[in-house]
Amino acid sequence: MRFIVNALLSLCCTVALSRGYLNGGQPLVPADNVFSVLFFVLFYVLFYFAFHSLYRRDTVISLIAGFVLAACTSAGANFIQFGSLALTDRYFLLNLAALTIIYTALFLLLFKHAPKLNGAIKKVSPPVGIYNRLFGTKWRAFLTFFAVLAICWLPAFLATYPGHFSYDGPIQAAQIFTDGRLNAHHPVAHTLFMTSLFELGKLISGDYQLGLTLYCVIQALIVAACLSYMGAFLLCKKVPVLVVLLAILFLALNPFVQYFAFTTAKDVLFGAFFLLAILMITDMLLDPETFFEKKARIFAFIIVTLLVCLLRKQGLYVLLLFVPVMLVINRRHLVKQAIAIVVGIVLSLVVTGPVSTAAGVIPSPPQEVLSVPIQQLARAINYAPPEKITEEERAAILEYIPQEALDSYIAEISDPVKDKFNQDAYARDPEGFFSIWAEVGQKTPGMYVDSFLYGSMGYLYPSPALMHQWAVMMDFYTIDDLPIERNSMFPAYTEYLDDIGQSFFSGVPILSTLVSPAVPFWIMVLVAAFLFKRRQYKALVPLLAAFIFLCSLFLAPVMCIRYIIPLLYLIPLIISLPYIFPIQRRE
Repeated sequence: MRFIVNALLSLCCTVALSRGYLNGGQPLVPADNVFSVLFFVLFYVLFYFAFHSLYRRDTVISLIAGFVLAACTSAGANFIQFGSLALTDRYFLLNLAALTIIYTALFLLLFKHAPKLNGAIKKVSPPVGIYNRLFGTKWRAFLTFFAVLAICWLPAFLATYPGHFSYDGPIQAAQIFTDGRLNAHHPVAHTLFMTSLFELGKLISGDYQLGLTLYCVIQALIVAACLSYMGAFLLCKKVPVLVVLLAILFLALNPFVQYFAFTTAKDVLFGAFFLLAILMITDMLLDPETFFEKKARIFAFIIVTLLVCLLRKQGLYVLLLFVPVMLVINRRHLVKQAIAIVVGIVLSLVVTGPVSTAAGVIPSPPQEVLSVPIQQLARAINYAPPEKITEEERAAILEYIPQEALDSYIAEISDPVKDKFNQDAYARDPEGFFSIWAEVGQKTPGMYVDSFLYGSMGYLYPSPALMHQWAVMMDFYTIDDLPIERNSMFPAYTEYLDDIGQSFFSGVPILSTLVSPAVPFWIMVLVAAFLFKRRQYKALVPLLAAFIFLCSLFLAPVMCIRYIIPLLYLIPLIISLPYIFPIQRRE
């Protein structure tokens, strides 16, 4: 009976995956040659070992996690092929069903062999003498990881010298050197920090070249210090040295992590302090008595949360959503936890509110948080059949989004439409905007789903095909008032970084997946499945913070590699969560 069931499942999956569009517009399994037989045998072996001696709890968890990854894979492949998600397409449904079975089997296999794998991982460790010399104390571990990062990142520094002036860096610098007035559209704290170092560089050398170098070097040192602290923290929590070393090496060698360490993108410093905040929260969950016995540690946590909120508005939103959950789950020392977290949030609100207003900072325009509904309306009015939207609805939309904005619609990025949004109309009647948005959405739900996926699918499905021109690394550029030029000291490595920044290792197996913006999400799903299996529910709290941040990226104006940098920094912590938190009850 078991043979028959496994054979039927293998045959169904082989047939299903020989239809559809999972691989660059072609079926994953070729239907008309010997490889279809090989896939059948491969699936049979997988199911034979995975579906033996099933436990209900493991099966349910595997089925849920498998369905999530199968949905991302099927939807991503379907979206790449058609530029739209056809939920009722039979090939999509076939792919979804087959991949759910396959991913479920893979999770079950991992669950069964995890103890053996874990035992093998723990056995891999350097000799005691070498280990003590490199990792014997927290400071030694910190310095070892810092040295590894410095050595691996040195070629990137030489390649990008004097620094990669790009993304919002020149725009932020223009607020000081051209406009003479700060704008809260970009984090004021980051703008002031960056431009102050530019001025210091000019004071020392007479030009701004040194200022850019100072900023990029200090930024890289801060990031390296935070990542090294994480490595030392994980070793102190008894995470196997092999796991920590491989995770730190992933960040040390990742070309995007290297590139952004020396890039004027606000996400880099934010990501470093966001990592520190999550590490401190993890420490707070594990041992609140020790954490709160030192006032210096509480003060440091307040400063870190303040910086998280000041360096990106997302930091504030993530904390506001995350903190209530944490306080409910971790009720020990409830008052102290609440005070430590809330103080940083309140201070940030004071700085970005009354202090910024008194300093004459231009407020951020309201449409900056409306990218998703603006894009959805623009797509609907541009692509929906004429009969779907009435003249009255069209007129209502034009009140908020002028025709010239609608004509400039680009599916992958909201800026062309968003920048022409009628702020005055929205200020007069924000309810009217959301009313017409909901009304049109009821008639064109498919348009709204497709518009949302253009800004989020790249975070869910690992494929270079989703990396459009606004998602890849931006080139170096500057402004007239800052005569800075790139003067690479390592042109060959510059060419390597620039090529990867545009291609994402396209066509290179494994590497193209490892540098995908979807890697953090897939790791989160995998780790969450293990945490549920092992009933390590408290470990889900740090994971929740990462997931909330990922969800905030879905509301951004574009899917972009730089937005995912904070989650890349968190990967070593995320994969270490099953080792850090105790298992509540073994089965």
